[in-house]
Amino acid sequence: MKVAIVAKSPSSRYSAPYDDPSWQIWTVGALQTAEDNYTDLPRIDRWYELHAMDWVGPTAPGFIPWLEKQAAAGEFEVWVREEWPDDLPSAKLYPVREITERFGHYITNSVTWMILHALHEGATEIGLWGTDMAHGSEYWQQRPSCEWALGLAQAMLGKENVHVPETCDLLKAARLYAVEDDGAIEKKIVARQKELADRISQTTLQRDQQYQIEVALNAQAQFADHILAELNGELAPEGRATIERYRDEATAQYQEAAAIKNQADATVKMLMGAKEDCQYWQSWFYESGDLGGAHG
Repeated sequence: MKVAIVAKSPSSRYSAPYDDPSWQIWTVGALQTAEDNYTDLPRIDRWYELHAMDWVGPTAPGFIPWLEKQAAAGEFEVWVREEWPDDLPSAKLYPVREITERFGHYITNSVTWMILHALHEGATEIGLWGTDMAHGSEYWQQRPSCEWALGLAQAMLGKENVHVPETCDLLKAARLYAVEDDGAIEKKIVARQKELADRISQTTLQRDQQYQIEVALNAQAQFADHILAELNGELAPEGRATIERYRDEATAQYQEAAAIKNQADATVKMLMGAKEDCQYWQSWFYESGDLGGAHG
């Protein structure tokens, strides 16, 4: 039995072997794509909902009825860790006791439960798609348990029969500790962070200055409009033309300042994204803050 475990991360969620009938597709995590649909996967064999009903129900009121409808119609199996006779009578009960007696209690997430269930049922190949647990994400603290289960799977099935996409963070390391030197990369990351910080500071200052100019010029244009409205009929044609020219010039300058401010704001956001990427890659090398590299 080949088992493809598919979670919600878009990095590899849609790369699972849906077109290969030799693989079973096991999924977890509701992704509401329409009012009456909670998945966008082309094929599902099992759905795992291992949270408590009093947590799941309020977060997505239509989800449990939808799950029951799919299970009752034989679209796919639904597995739960506690019986829900009133809400999910067609669901199957996850064998918590059997799994923990065999594999232990180092289980911090649904994907680990699913890996162990696949091993318990005699899977010959296991693959993970849509599961990153990247550093800094809301799931990264669950990562060690998942990697432990994958290591267990490699030991039981052979490394070649446990599949993790290249785009997935799991089972990845920046270098072989004490063997490969990443000092040059570390220095590049630090230099890049300083460069980004300087550019963010400069561009933020430019954006804020243009905003002040924009506000001042807009106020001048509005004041000119106010004068024209208040003195309507009392201004000589030459005086009206002068005020209108002043207003139009202020409006044009205001619009130019707004455009420069918006461009600077977009640049700041782009630079902040680059900074976050830099911090992400930095976490691969020295999550503890130690720049010791291969010699730490």
